[in-house]
Amino acid sequence: HITFRNNLIINVGYIGGFGTGGSYIFNLYDLDYATIVNNVFAITDPQHYNGHPFRAQAMASAGKDGSHHLILKNNIFYGFKSNDYLTVDTASLVGSEIDNNLWSVNPTWPPRIPGQDEHSFFGVDPQFVNVSSDDFHLTNNSPAINAGVDLSAYFSADKDGVPRPQGSAWDIGAYEYVEGGAGVIYGD
Repeated sequence: HITFRNNLIINVGYIGGFGTGGSYIFNLYDLDYATIVNNVFAITDPQHYNGHPFRAQAMASAGKDGSHHLILKNNIFYGFKSNDYLTVDTASLVGSEIDNNLWSVNPTWPPRIPGQDEHSFFGVDPQFVNVSSDDFHLTNNSPAINAGVDLSAYFSADKDGVPRPQGSAWDIGAYEYVEGGAGVIYGD
């Protein structure tokens, strides 16, 4: 069992020289019972590394026996390319729950996973406060507000320690939106 929650993962991505591949923001090879919830995975650097653009994918692969019982909910995937999406093989879908995520791209490949991501957003801007300053708090018009699923069985606060939910439902991403939070200065 592994739980990964309330994290900011910024600018992981392609650094090789092959031109078609990418690195994985996570690769669950034969790992059962992974819980990946309320994180922000973001590619914000428009620059190239070694002449290659940043790219990243997420993957759960069967390997020998499969990566069963993956819980992937309430995450934001921001700045990814059109073919950067979640790759999950059929064997790894056993007991898995993938939903209520926000993808800033509408993936062209791989295709969406049948029976999963029913309440997820695709091709939607999450409306962060200030991406260029790595401030991934939500603005008051973010579609991620009140769009998450209740995960209080696992935890009850966001990355800043703010109790979840602040509105009618949990927010998607690492930070819960706080009403009137626009005037609050976060970080340094």
